[in-house]
Amino acid sequence: MTMTNILAAIGGISIVLNAAARIPGAAAAVLRALGETVCAWKDLRAGSVGRPSSDDGE
Repeated sequence: MTMTNILAAIGGISIVLNAAARIPGAAAAVLRALGETVCAWKDLRAGSVGRPSSDDGE
């Protein structure tokens, strides 16, 4: 292996490790957004219970 290959491998490893370090934060953001979406869906369904639908064409 030449010095160029070694430096390229070290650079690639550092990029992969940097990206891997961001995964937990991104996963937490997705879970927070999913939780808010579920709560909004539940509120929407709770608000529409017992109300007539507007499918009568008026």
